[in-house]
Amino acid sequence: MKTTIIKSLIVACVSASLMGLSGRACADDPAPVKGAPEKPQTYAGNVKSVDDKERTIVVEAFWSTKTFAAGDHCKVQLEDKPNAVLKDLRAGYRVEVQFVSKDGVKIASHISQRDSTYTGHVSTVDPAKRTFVVKSGLGSKTFVAADDCKIIIRDEKSTGLSDLKTGHKVTVHYASIRPENVAHKVEQGSLTFSGTVEAIDATTGTLKAKKAMTNRRFRIGDDCPIIVDGRAGGKLSDLRIGDKLSFDYEDVDGVLVASRIARENSASAPAPSPEQFTRTE
Repeated sequence: MKTTIIKSLIVACVSASLMGLSGRACADDPAPVKGAPEKPQTYAGNVKSVDDKERTIVVEAFWSTKTFAAGDHCKVQLEDKPNAVLKDLRAGYRVEVQFVSKDGVKIASHISQRDSTYTGHVSTVDPAKRTFVVKSGLGSKTFVAADDCKIIIRDEKSTGLSDLKTGHKVTVHYASIRPENVAHKVEQGSLTFSGTVEAIDATTGTLKAKKAMTNRRFRIGDDCPIIVDGRAGGKLSDLRIGDKLSFDYEDVDGVLVASRIARENSASAPAPSPEQFTRTE
């Protein structure tokens, strides 16, 4: 009997000790701090306005508009300027803002600008006005080349706007700075080949051309412009056997896909009828 009572007392004492320790542990835990900053968040949209003096930036997305206060150590990066400052941002720039929120105030720690891109074929170029039009499918965009716009032809060093030709397939990196689309970089990366037409297949849209000992067979892309007498809008039926053509093309696993064809001179032979087209094998 005594043994049972002693065991019960020991169990009760141990339980009380554990409960006391547990209570002290809970009491020692720090209480949540009210008003603590939220976890870092991101927000993407177009710059609506920038106030460098007040160090604020307003960013507009499709569904909402947010105002951010730039922190003292806020890092600003542009597409071609990694160490930019707040006043380098312009209305219309596409940006992504990293920020934290403190009592409703959104504090930006990092703002990065990335250009939009548009791919299509050059329709017109006006070097004097520094404008050019790019057509893609049924749509088109007019661009104004920035003063420091880089025109890169086939991975070469930056060239001039006048090096863009009608029909060139290009990718334009730009920012919509209302009311204009300002181009910062234009890339034309197609390979080129000039040769004399040896065969035309109207059924499959294939051209075979030769230069010296080199023969090339080209498949005509859906949006491939044919330039005749310096003007776009030409058709395959405008070309002749013996014409000297220049091709812009891409080599896709051995298949040469033409993105631009320009006739450099016209053969004297009359245009062949459809049944006279030579099928390339």
